Amino acid sequence: MNNEIEQNELRVVTPNPKGKDDILGVMSKAEALEMAKELGGLDLILINPNADPPVCSIQDYSKYRYNKEKKSKEKKKANKSNELKEVKMTYKIDSGDYDVRKKSADKFINQGNRVKCTIQFKGREVQHEKLGVDLLNKLAADLTKICVMEGKPKREGRSLSCIMTPRPEITKNLNEKKRKEDKDKKQKK
Repeated sequence: MNNEIEQNELRVVTPNPKGKDDILGVMSKAEALEMAKELGGLDLILINPNADPPVCSIQDYSKYRYNKEKKSKEKKKANKSNELKEVKMTYKIDSGDYDVRKKSADKFINQGNRVKCTIQFKGREVQHEKLGVDLLNKLAADLTKICVMEGKPKREGRSLSCIMTPRPEITKNLNEKKRKEDKDKKQKK
C-alpha cells in the first residue's frame, strides 16, 4: 500500500460504481501516488504483484478491506457443501425406522453434505458393539451408490459413529447444477 510498494512502474486502475475497474494506464509510482492524493486522499493498493507491470488500484483502503471480507464471507456462505449432518439411531432399530434414517441420510448426501451416522447405546447395551458395527456397515452398503464410508466405525463413549462422504460424481453434479443456476440468475439480471 502507498509507499510500501517496491515496484516503480505500475498499471493503475480505479473502481467505478458499475463494479468494473477503469484502467488509468501504466505510470510511475510517484505519479500514481500523486493521482491518489488528487482524487481525494485515497490510497494506492497493490492488487496483483505478479502481473507485468504490477497492478495497483486507487481507492480507500478501509473500503477495499471491507469489500474483500464481505466477498470471503459470501464464499463461505455459498460453500455449505462441506456441512456435517447427523443421523442417530440405536442398534435395536426396527426396519421402518431404519428406512426413515436411511432416507434422511440419502437426502443429506444428495444435497452434498457429509453425514455422521451415530448409534447410541444405553446402560449395558454397550456390550453389543458388534451389532452396532453391523448396522453401520449395512447402512453403508445400502447407500454405496451415492456415498463412501470414511474409515471404520469409531467408538466415542456410549456411541458408535462413522462418517459418510458423497461420491465425487454426486459432488460434480451438484456443482454443475449450482453453476447453471448462477448463470441463469446472471442472465435474468
